[in-house]
Amino acid sequence: MNYYTVKGCNANKFFKLDLHPDLYYDWDDVKKRAEGRMKDEYDDKERDEIEGNVANFQEVIDGRRRRENVLKEEFKKKNIKFIPHSYVIRNYIMYNRKKFKEVVDIMKQMNVLFEKCDIVNKWEKYKVSEEKQIYSFDEKDEYYKKIYLEYLKNKFRR
Repeated sequence: MNYYTVKGCNANKFFKLDLHPDLYYDWDDVKKRAEGRMKDEYDDKERDEIEGNVANFQEVIDGRRRRENVLKEEFKKKNIKFIPHSYVIRNYIMYNRKKFKEVVDIMKQMNVLFEKCDIVNKWEKYKVSEEKQIYSFDEKDEYYKKIYLEYLKNKFRR
């Protein structure tokens, strides 16, 4: 997962490029293209606007890099697997959604569920036992929470 990309439509809008609007482009490449065009193709006002946009986007990218590095460091300390494509991780790094501690706690719980509790098989068996195949995210979250709490209860009972 590359957290350091810009969607073509945004690159076109903010840097006056002509990229495919639905594709994602590496930030460093977008930045080089924008800087290259600024040298020759724009007047001072347009150049200042694009320079400001480059600086703003660079701040966004730097924030993503900081969040990724801090999260990886914390996961390493807690022996939690870093899963780049995880919805929770991706949304934290890319958009700063959820608080750091919450992300760590969620991923710690997911690590336990997947590594220690065989949650995939338990979930499938649960669906069969309930004779229902479609569940809301909230229903699934509640089931996962129940299994996690059972794990903790049994762990501390020993």
